[in-house]
Amino acid sequence: MRLLGLVTKRKRLPIGIDIGTESIKMLQFQVSPGHAPLVAAAAVWRFPPGASQDPAQRRQQAVEAVTSMLRHGGFRGRDVVSALSCSQVGIKNIRLPRMPPTELQAAIKWEATERFGFEVSDDQLNWIDAGEVRSGNDTVQELILLVAKQEAIDNHLAMLSAMKLTPVAIDAEPLAMFRVFGRFLRREEDEQTAKVLLDLGASGTRVLVARGRQIVFIKGLEVGGSALTAAVSGQFNLSEEDAAQFRLRAMRQESARVAAQGDDVGDALVDWNIQDAVRGTLESLAEELALCLRYCSVTFRGLRPAEVVLCGGEAYDPLVAKLLGERLGIPCVLGRPLRGADTDAVEWESHARDIFAEWAVCAGLALKTLDVWNVRSEVDDGRQDRLSA
Repeated sequence: MRLLGLVTKRKRLPIGIDIGTESIKMLQFQVSPGHAPLVAAAAVWRFPPGASQDPAQRRQQAVEAVTSMLRHGGFRGRDVVSALSCSQVGIKNIRLPRMPPTELQAAIKWEATERFGFEVSDDQLNWIDAGEVRSGNDTVQELILLVAKQEAIDNHLAMLSAMKLTPVAIDAEPLAMFRVFGRFLRREEDEQTAKVLLDLGASGTRVLVARGRQIVFIKGLEVGGSALTAAVSGQFNLSEEDAAQFRLRAMRQESARVAAQGDDVGDALVDWNIQDAVRGTLESLAEELALCLRYCSVTFRGLRPAEVVLCGGEAYDPLVAKLLGERLGIPCVLGRPLRGADTDAVEWESHARDIFAEWAVCAGLALKTLDVWNVRSEVDDGRQDRLSA
């Protein structure tokens, strides 16, 4: 499907659909030459508190939710770009000597089969060239492999079929997340600037490090919002459900404050008892993140980020930014993935308006068929040097 056809005939891009642990988000852009992308439709549905974890029941709930979102959300068409969750995508770094492209593809498939322990087809494999690195006295090619089992792909396609959706592409969540921020990296000086994105979800955290537009590192960490909720539950003798609602109210209040006042996340006064409850969990996350950044610094010759950009549903927790920033010695800021887009046509939840940190993956999926690297349709507000601006 050619980009020209999408812009001049369809006007609307395929729907991005992000099926997460706690919610389902759908977003659709409308584009026209010379104008900022318009968010023409968006909707979110959350799994009810205490929802069953049985895969069959959750799938049925998801099918019913998406059917309703399509009917009432103002979406057009049934073409979608979706993503497998990070738990369904294996990620490994490998190093290979430089070789011709025809030989490289075969070598990567062989390495993927060896590393993941099953035969890997082209449809199950994506890879990223992270650049040249030193290995002893040699210069080799660092590659990031992203591999999914065929069963996970088949189950995902079956679910989309049950939703009566037509998949245009299946992406990986970290790639979608970077796409929505990377569209601002156009200046020459951006090419050597280190960027760190942290996608804080309920079940885990995804770390992505890039040098300019080149992704150099991706890793999934097991600590996520569920672990923080469990810590609060234990500290205050609350049920998991009550602890989750308690944290959700606090995050919504903080995101509304940041949107209204323009302050940095983490400036709010925090309850010291809550801080004590989650400190150990966040310090564990910070230690793992510090190891990731240390690997990048050693591997890619002193690659050092100026800030960590937070996105995902847990990004609004002021304690996350505060404690991670203190432990890492690097400012943590809220990402604004829809900066430069026209968002006025959609009714948003009040706490998310003007920030939209939890929409990063969904927006990146919705932009997949648009050449975000070469199409200058966003509004230039003079702050394109910051992913989070």
